[in-house]
Formats: sequence, structure tokens, C-alpha cells
Amino acid sequence: MPVSAGYVDAVIAEQIAKSRAMLGLMPHPFRISALEGLAERCTSVLNEGIASLESLRGDLRAGLDAGAAMRRASLYIDRIIAIEEYGLSPSTVPDQANGPPQRGCAQTAPRNGPALSAPDSLRHV
Repeated sequence: MPVSAGYVDAVIAEQIAKSRAMLGLMPHPFRISALEGLAERCTSVLNEGIASLESLRGDLRAGLDAGAAMRRASLYIDRIIAIEEYGLSPSTVPDQANGPPQRGCAQTAPRNGPALSAPDSLRHV
């Protein structure tokens, strides 16, 4: 079943908004210097993803096939997911019991366990 251009455009817009929101969760400068490199890499990947997705959205509106646009978008979406899973602490995700995350919690350990470490694969994202 072919995918519609409207659907792909909405997916791209959602990922751009999500990336911008994640950028807002990474305070600068970091209070923990050991995480500066990870924060810089995450910020760089998110900024590159936003720029690439905005360009892709323009290409889609100019007539790029929706299926091809979705395949290209998925490359950037995978990187965004990696940042979400490994670059941000679970404590940055709001939940019903604790309310919205506090600014700066992207650099803290999760509430119920040790801090997460990013896999080596994130360095290649």
C-alpha cells in the first residue's frame, strides 16, 4: 500500500518538533563535565537531523515520491530515537506520578537506578 505525501509530511513535522523538544532538555553548560562530550554529540546529531528533515520536507513538497521521502526520513528518525534512548536520562520523560521533567535532569541518574551509559554505536550516529 503506497504511503501518502501528507502522512510523510506529518511524520517529518512530528520528528522535527520532537528533536527541538529534546534539544531543550539538554542544558548548557552541563554541570557534570564527564557528560559534555555526549551532550555535544547529541546536540550535533539533533541539529543535523532537524536541518536534514526540513530539507527533505521541502523536497517532498516539491514532488519527491512519498515512499522515497519516508525511506530517507527513517534514517534520521533512527538517529533521533538513539538520542532519545541513550542520550537522555529516563528522568527527562514526564510521567503521571511525578509531573513534567525539570530543566537540567537530562544530566542526572534515573530515579530508580544507576545512570545509563550510551552504547558505542551512538558515537557513529
